[in-house]
Amino acid sequence: MKYLSRVVKGKGRGRGLGFPTFNLVIPAHFDLETGVYAAWVWIENKRYAGALHFGPIPTFQEMENNLEIFVLDYHDWETVDELTFEPVDYLRPVRTFTTADDLKEQIARDVRWVRETLS
Repeated sequence: MKYLSRVVKGKGRGRGLGFPTFNLVIPAHFDLETGVYAAWVWIENKRYAGALHFGPIPTFQEMENNLEIFVLDYHDWETVDELTFEPVDYLRPVRTFTTADDLKEQIARDVRWVRETLS
């Protein structure tokens, strides 16, 4: 199922880890299980692969559900107000990482998996 969502300002942690994300308003009727997914993302009618995270961010003590997506091969992060996305494949559950570096390494593995899955 495709979802349209508005982009909102995040805390910049993804950018600090080398993986800037679009932080999104959780759409109405969004019933995805928490976890990390491969997703298609449409920005201005162009399709990109994305690594989507839905759920809490326990590594940073955030227990409310968040929705964010890292868009592969996209570089114009400041100009997007809304985007459409479609989760297509579940990768893994939300996990707590001991350090930010451990999280960064896992995100890099997730992105490689997304690239392979959606290529």
